[in-house]
Amino acid sequence: RWMRSKFVESYIKWKLPLKKYNIVPNHSFDEQISSCRIALLPDRFYSCVEEGSIMLKRAANWSFCEKGVVCEQDASPVEADLVILATGYRGDKKLMNIFKSPLFQKIVSGSESNTLGLY
Repeated sequence: RWMRSKFVESYIKWKLPLKKYNIVPNHSFDEQISSCRIALLPDRFYSCVEEGSIMLKRAANWSFCEKGVVCEQDASPVEADLVILATGYRGDKKLMNIFKSPLFQKIVSGSESNTLGLY
């Protein structure tokens, strides 16, 4: 199993421009498979990134502004019509922590009865 996952990981890193866009995962393919974290990309995803209609940003700290999003590494805001937060595992907890207000935290997280655990 380990050898197959290393082969697949090597192939994906060779085939997709992950390094070019600074989106190489911090975990191995084996870890990704084991925790059910597999990403499927739409057709022409990297073509859209190349032409600029999709922008990829990696930032630990960011905030919304009138024009879009301000990322910690950028001096000026990134103008955006739509922002997709790819937060990874337990994204609901990460999104909750964006807000200081308990009311907004509750709205974002939903109720326990609406949550389906994978493990």
